[in-house]
Amino acid sequence: MSWLESKDKLMLVVAAGAALWGVGTFGSSARATLVAYEGFSYTAGITLPADQNPTNWNGGTGWSNTWNTANGDEPVIGTGSLSYGPLATTGNMMTVPNANSTGNGAARTLDSTAQNDFIYGSSATGTMWVSALVQQNYTGDDAAISLGNTQQYQPGITFGSFASGGGSYYGMASNTTNVTIAPVVTGTTAFLALEINFTGNNNINLTLYVDPTPGLSAPAAGTTSITYPGKPFSSSGGVSVTGTGWSFDELRFGTTYADVAPAVPEPTTLGLMAVAGLGLLLIRRKRQPA
Repeated sequence: MSWLESKDKLMLVVAAGAALWGVGTFGSSARATLVAYEGFSYTAGITLPADQNPTNWNGGTGWSNTWNTANGDEPVIGTGSLSYGPLATTGNMMTVPNANSTGNGAARTLDSTAQNDFIYGSSATGTMWVSALVQQNYTGDDAAISLGNTQQYQPGITFGSFASGGGSYYGMASNTTNVTIAPVVTGTTAFLALEINFTGNNNINLTLYVDPTPGLSAPAAGTTSITYPGKPFSSSGGVSVTGTGWSFDELRFGTTYADVAPAVPEPTTLGLMAVAGLGLLLIRRKRQPA
């Protein structure tokens, strides 16, 4: 074997190894399968319901209908996505304008496939995840992502922000219990991930993670949790997103943390993969007969 042939083989091994390393680095994010997703990829400036038609407020996956107003206010599509670290984002965001009333926003219903994943029977066990980006633009109202009916706080599983001791904190609530975890910072985007564990006997254990790292394995145990004696959804499979003066984005439903916390690959990873691909291409061309 000549030195050039050995060199070619070495380049091939290095290039293939770099390519495989790159796939391993972010492959888990690429393989994530969502039950439902909403990235608010609608035209900036449209409002709900004034601009509601078959092509507006009807995007995403895993839904059975369009978004509808909750409590009468008119959410608007803002320009660009909310962002948090390496979390993958698309489209724009939904913003609920600052108004005199509170608890305004939008509601939508999951389709039958997504409902089947989240509406478990009394003896069912398993884990589901929900995540969202949220940002308080004005102090005053609290944000709420409610899982159940299409009206706020029905039947009773909510995560978002809650007033406590004169301040506002990210947390979660059921019909009878609420816990607060981290303070809300106006103008700063927060990444919220809710873990729903079905424990059988019609019980659900909820764990909320505030600002976990996207693209990695599920956060370590130990975050405050509550047990809720009921289902996370009524038979309607409705979801409401409310909060006057708040912006919402990247609403995800999945079966694993990777589903709801995908990360975009780092530039260095993309660069290494590009170099690996180029090396393989050069080797292939060099071996072709003239």
